Amino acid sequence: MLRYSGTIAMLLLALPGLAGATADDTEPFASRADWLLNRGAANLAGYGGPVFQQTEIGGGLSADQGEGIGGGAAVLPMLMSMVLPGAGEAYLGHKRGFLMMALDLAAWAGVSHFNTQGNEKRDEYYAYADDHWDEDQLVAAYNPLHPDENIAGVGNQYFQSVEPAQSTDDFERDEGGLPLWVSVEDDRREYYENLGKWDQFIFGWDDFRHPQELEGASDPYVYEVTDLRDPRVSQHREIYRGMRQDSNNQFTNRDRLVYFNLAMRVFSIFQVAYLEGLLGGEGNELGTSIGGHQVSLRTQCYGLTSTRIGAAVSF
Repeated sequence: MLRYSGTIAMLLLALPGLAGATADDTEPFASRADWLLNRGAANLAGYGGPVFQQTEIGGGLSADQGEGIGGGAAVLPMLMSMVLPGAGEAYLGHKRGFLMMALDLAAWAGVSHFNTQGNEKRDEYYAYADDHWDEDQLVAAYNPLHPDENIAGVGNQYFQSVEPAQSTDDFERDEGGLPLWVSVEDDRREYYENLGKWDQFIFGWDDFRHPQELEGASDPYVYEVTDLRDPRVSQHREIYRGMRQDSNNQFTNRDRLVYFNLAMRVFSIFQVAYLEGLLGGEGNELGTSIGGHQVSLRTQCYGLTSTRIGAAVSF
């Protein structure tokens, strides 16, 4: 009995405090028991911290938790990165931004270089076609009655449906004309593309040789359509094709660098958003409160490849 008497006495002494204890915003707690029972609802502002309303671990956010997240301060560096990748990062104090700016400027220099090379090589193969391809010879190849017996009508074995032509104007007929024909006045780019791309135009090259002549056949007007693709039929066309491919390769390199620059801008914008905390990155201090105490998690980019992660608890 004596063992319990001390405990009962202490409870009797504490009952008045338990019954009248309140969690007033400004008054101190009446007793330690009062603090234990009411600390979750207490206003801790008077004790150096903000109020947290919480019913379970992980719930509730502090009053200043969202500061710096999605603010207008992120707009300027994001716009800078849209214009020049890396400018936004440099504005925020990250050295990686200078590397990105250098890469972007170098890529644009490459775009200019390859575009110039492509145009120069395109002009070269245009001039080569003007020197070695003849519209009149193409017309003769599709006219069996043409006086030049070496070329007259040879094209009709390729396209038997093509009606005899007197000029290239006859090729533009909806029916009976030469498929894919387009004049240089109507479409300059397609005109020069067709000369080397499609076999029905091979007859216009000035070094055209009948496929059967290459084999020494007695009948030079009998051949298979696939024989026209033999490089020996027209060496000039083969050279022309190589020149055109070289020009196209320059334009392909140019386009790749343009796509690279566009990708750099998208990457830079998202990286700035991350650094400013819009995507849970460096500028973002997300957290919660546990037992009335603020717990904040923070990530920070360090250098080019490293990231620091830290936690802070407020008491």
